[in-house]
Amino acid sequence: MSLEPPINESAAHRLRAPAAPLLLAAGTGIAFDRWQDPPVAVWWGLLIAGALAPALSPRDGFRATLGLLIGWGAVFGGWHHAWWSDPPVDHIYHRSTLAGELVTAVGRVSEPSWIRQRPGDTPQTIWLLDCIGVLDDGQQLVASPGRLRVQCDDVALPMRPGVFLAGDQLTLVGRLVRPAPAGNPGCFDYRNWLRSQGVEALLRVETQTSITRVPAEVSVADQFTNWRFRLRQAAVQELQTSTDATTAAVAEALLLGTRSQLPEDIRQAFIASGMLHVLAISGVNVAVIWWGLIRLFRALGVSLRTSGIWVIAGLLGYAWLTDANPPIVRAVAFAIVLQLAELSGRRVSALQGMSLAALVVLARNPTDLFNPGAWLSFLS
Repeated sequence: MSLEPPINESAAHRLRAPAAPLLLAAGTGIAFDRWQDPPVAVWWGLLIAGALAPALSPRDGFRATLGLLIGWGAVFGGWHHAWWSDPPVDHIYHRSTLAGELVTAVGRVSEPSWIRQRPGDTPQTIWLLDCIGVLDDGQQLVASPGRLRVQCDDVALPMRPGVFLAGDQLTLVGRLVRPAPAGNPGCFDYRNWLRSQGVEALLRVETQTSITRVPAEVSVADQFTNWRFRLRQAAVQELQTSTDATTAAVAEALLLGTRSQLPEDIRQAFIASGMLHVLAISGVNVAVIWWGLIRLFRALGVSLRTSGIWVIAGLLGYAWLTDANPPIVRAVAFAIVLQLAELSGRRVSALQGMSLAALVVLARNPTDLFNPGAWLSFLS
C-alpha cells in the first residue's frame, strides 16, 4: 500500500495565470500616469525600487513579488508617459495653433498616402509625415520633430493611393493646425484620437505646387512599409476586377480593415442597421485563417512542429498586412500563445492567454487601455 497522499486531480490540472497580476499592474501604471501625470522621475524611481526589492529580500517571496509588480507597472506607466505626456518645447506641436500658422515643414513620409472622399466634399489626399523641422525666414532648418497628418485638397494630385510613399522626403508649405478638442462632454474627441495614434498636429496644404520632393535614401523599414502597401493594393485590385465596386469595397473592409473606399451610403446603411461592427476585422478573421493554415499544412503532411511554426508566421503576416487594430493584435497574440503551448506540450488557461494578449495590446499602444473597442473585443 502506498503511503503517499491521494492526488487531487482537479488541483493537479488547475492552470495558473501569472500574467493576470502583471496585466493588473500594467493597467494600474498606465491609468495612474493618465490621471495624475507624474514626472518621469517617479517612474524611474519605482522601476529601480522594484528591481532592488528581490535583491534586498531574497528570501521574502512576498516582497519579491510586490517588487516585480511595482517594476512592471512602472515600465508601462513610463511607456504611457512617453506616449501621452506633453511634447518637449522644441516639438512641432508647440508651433501649431487652432487657427493655423503658415509654415514650411520638412519631413519624411511614414505611411503611404490614401484618398478620403465624402459626399459633397473635395477629395483629400492624406498621409503621415515625420517632421524633421521647419524653415525660418532665412531658410534655415530649425529642428521641430513630431508626427503630422498632412491633408491636401488639390484635385490636381492623382486621385489614387500611394502618391507619396514611405521614405519620401518632402518640403511642404501649409497651415499647421492644432486639432480642436471635443466641443461637448462625451462627444468624439478628435484631438485625443490623433494623440493616441502619435499625431500631434495637422498640416493643411492647398495645392500640389506647395509640395517639393527632396531626394533621400529609403530605409529598410520604409521599404517594408511600401511592400505592405503594394500587397494590399494588389489585393484590392483583385477584388475590384472580380466583383462590382460596392462588393469590392465591403470585401476590402472585411479582409483588410480599410473603409476609406466604402461608399458613404453603404456606410450609413451599416450604421443605421447597427451592423457596422461587422466590417471591423477581428478574432473571427484570425480564427478562420488559423484553422485554414492548420488544415492546409496537415493536409500537406507537414509535421506538427513545422506546421506550428508556419502557422505562427502566417498569423503574424496577416496582422502585419492588415491595419493591426487592437482586436487583430488581441486575436493573433492569443492564437500564438495557444500555438506555442501546443508546440511545447503544455496547457494554458484562457485567463493566462487573454492576459498575455492584453499585455501585447498595451505594449503596442498603451493608450488602448482607454479604448472601449479594444476591451469589447476581449469581452466578446
